[in-house]
Amino acid sequence: MVAHAVARLGVDASHHTRVATLAVKLLLAPSFVVGASLTARRFGPRIGGLVGGLPVVAGPILLVYALTHGRAFAADAAAGSGVALLTQGLLLALATRAGASPQSCSRR
Repeated sequence: MVAHAVARLGVDASHHTRVATLAVKLLLAPSFVVGASLTARRFGPRIGGLVGGLPVVAGPILLVYALTHGRAFAADAAAGSGVALLTQGLLLALATRAGASPQSCSRR
């Protein structure tokens, strides 16, 4: 029904898709930054840092991939980012077991 109304107005439907994709790109990632900042104000810098350090950047990127390149491409990208997160977690666990901490790494 929307496509019919858009066609009747003489507006290209792909234009609306491009505008929606641009809006997602411009608004979604900054909203996570604002959310992390508000969390830090409310619960302190430690919790704010934990929220800000979450891998939430991948979600908006994968959404844009799905909108622009299709579901199959986004699914492959999601699988790759899942492997990357698993590898990052393994590296963090090994570094923690070896006694590394952010404080010990920053003091030299």
